[in-house]
Amino acid sequence: MVAEGTKAALVRVGLQIVEERGVDALTLREIGTQAGVSRQTPYRHFENKEMLLAAIAAEGMRRERGWMTRALDGGVGSPESRVHAIAEAHVRLLTQHRFLYELVYGGAVAKSATPELQQEAIASFALLREAVQACFPEISDLLVLRLRCIVLWGAVRGIAELEMRSQVPGSVGGGVKDWVGEAVSTLLAGWKKGSRTPARRATR
Repeated sequence: MVAEGTKAALVRVGLQIVEERGVDALTLREIGTQAGVSRQTPYRHFENKEMLLAAIAAEGMRRERGWMTRALDGGVGSPESRVHAIAEAHVRLLTQHRFLYELVYGGAVAKSATPELQQEAIASFALLREAVQACFPEISDLLVLRLRCIVLWGAVRGIAELEMRSQVPGSVGGGVKDWVGEAVSTLLAGWKKGSRTPARRATR
């Protein structure tokens, strides 16, 4: 048994299984076997498979956020470039770790499943919000800022989803990184041309 701690070892082994074979190949008993513990040990650390998946998904989000943070700390230039760097980190998770991406974003586990996973999602969205706010420092209305973040992230996620499900027509040139980059540039440019003090959407 590795010295990193039983629960951490189980998550690490589970992450490896997901990356190699996908979520369907994951069972608590197999994880216990590969981690070198009894088959019952995983059940003492995770109430059910969903809780284990949530822990693995949190690791996936942590990895993605690490790429985002390193890109932003690496001297990315303009505010627009920072938004692109965040979107590119998302694409990297999709293209280099597809099975893990499917777990994190495919709906197998809700972001609210555990406090850990929820906090990872909040932290990642905070990075996006800060980057978008830097593009539009004139916006003081938080609702408008959040709406732009949701629209932008929805475009990035939507394109990634189309790619993941092979639903982009073959006649479309380029790849998912190009398409996401185009979407981000188009949205940011469109907002830049619009009103500098956008009206708040009416609430019911």
